[in-house]
Amino acid sequence: AHISDSTVSLQVSDDSFDITEAFSGIDADKITIVSGAVINGNIISSYSYDTPIVYTYDCGTDANGPVTLTVTLNLTK
Repeated sequence: AHISDSTVSLQVSDDSFDITEAFSGIDADKITIVSGAVINGNIISSYSYDTPIVYTYDCGTDANGPVTLTVTLNLTK
């Protein structure tokens, strides 16, 4: 199953950021980066401000199987 896609904006000022500090309650282990950045533990890096970060988030399972959310994260300075 797939939850509706989500688009989020985030203001960052460094070359990397801690996703768990940016979004309270998020579990970095459930994130899979599709494009636009690299994740190492909780730290997101190797991104560009003019390129959105696209990732999937594992929301668990329901009666139909795995549930994922695709998020487009737009970065601003």
